[in-house]
Amino acid sequence: MTVRRIGLLFFALLALPLVAQAQNQVPDCVTVTHSARWGAAGYDHRVRVANGCEHPVRCTVATNVNPDPSTIRVEP
Repeated sequence: MTVRRIGLLFFALLALPLVAQAQNQVPDCVTVTHSARWGAAGYDHRVRVANGCEHPVRCTVATNVNPDPSTIRVEP
């Protein structure tokens, strides 16, 4: 499992290497959860991606607070 700090909660997953998924489609073998906790400097937003697929997936996350996409590769 990979935990990634994010601005807010909008995300899209693209599967690698065989299947290209449209934005906001998540393959059945991938689980995505998100949370927001209040902290000293405001909210701390997190997205957790668990990959149960046979192949790695690439997760691209962008928000209205941080519109520059963050991309990570998640191994099975």
